[in-house]
Amino acid sequence: MPGKSNASSENQNNSFALKLKSLFVAPEQKDRKNNINLLRFIDAAAVIAGHMPVFVKGVVPILGNQAVSTIGVMVFFLLSGYLISTSLKRDPNIFRYLVRRCMRIFPGLILVVTASVFIIGPCVTSLSLGEYARSSQTWAYLLNCVLNLHHNLPGVFDDPASGLPAAVNGSLWTLPVEFLMYLLLPCVLFCIKRLAKPHYVLLALALICHVIACLLAEGVISSSIVVWGTALADIPHLASFFCVGAAIAEKPEFLDRLHVQTGFLLLLLLAIFVPTTNWGSYTLLIFVLPYVTFAFALPKQARFGRVFAVHDYSYGIYLWGFPVQQLITHAIGVSALTPFCMTLLCFAVTLPLAMLSWFLIEHPGQKLGQKITAWSKSK
Repeated sequence: MPGKSNASSENQNNSFALKLKSLFVAPEQKDRKNNINLLRFIDAAAVIAGHMPVFVKGVVPILGNQAVSTIGVMVFFLLSGYLISTSLKRDPNIFRYLVRRCMRIFPGLILVVTASVFIIGPCVTSLSLGEYARSSQTWAYLLNCVLNLHHNLPGVFDDPASGLPAAVNGSLWTLPVEFLMYLLLPCVLFCIKRLAKPHYVLLALALICHVIACLLAEGVISSSIVVWGTALADIPHLASFFCVGAAIAEKPEFLDRLHVQTGFLLLLLLAIFVPTTNWGSYTLLIFVLPYVTFAFALPKQARFGRVFAVHDYSYGIYLWGFPVQQLITHAIGVSALTPFCMTLLCFAVTLPLAMLSWFLIEHPGQKLGQKITAWSKSK
């Protein structure tokens, strides 16, 4: 009898371990044959790591004279340009394309925005609940659900000791830019589809956006225009990386020339070489970062194709990281722990929230999108 009990307990432990593993590693038949989802997970973690020292007024880790959080966003846009262009080539139907894009970006966004207004805000606001509910700023924040940026909630996270006071979720600023890229890419590809080398046009667009971004960064030109809550000056830099990713999707033979070893050497270059100007940093990154990104994301033999192949928590981590950092620094103070320990704590809280977002909202939303696109194909 004791032998049977031990065997039963061991089987239960093995079953639990397998279930836990399945949350992060897919079975062999689900292997994506690339490392993209793992890289996106790392990027989302890098955004938290780059923001944390700003909250606690520490030293921000940098690569190529840019915060690692900024590097993470650049990599997101490179991968997004590649994946969205590939998806559009695979199925050029605009209706189905927009359904897939909307079901990817909006369910998780709506969850974090509504939770910020109705759960986080009432719990931490310095106002009375009546004042909070009557404030127009409270209800205006819900416009983030449709990508009209509003960063503040009344009386929420207004501690001046924080390095990032007031902003409830500073990570949301990239989402309108990304969705704009989703809308513009089909138009651009439609206009250049008859060209023999459309990737050259996309690279030219990337170069134009890059030059504009450098001029803005150096103050040679300025723009204070805000449309739908988004500063137009925020668009060119991210658009340049998106266009490079799309160009690589149009010229996939480029991927055959990439080597992981060279990618590591270039990453080392970013770590030790620090340009003294913004334009120098931007130029270094626009040339080096695409190679590094795709050498790791799409190697000839992807060793991590099963990691996050089924369950992709990266978007949830990106959405929830910033408000979790605000909550924790608000609760324990900006000097309670070292920046490294604060980063680990924030990530440990963010990951379960991202997983809940995936299983309860994001994944069902994508399933619904698949049903809609399947219905469209049947018509």
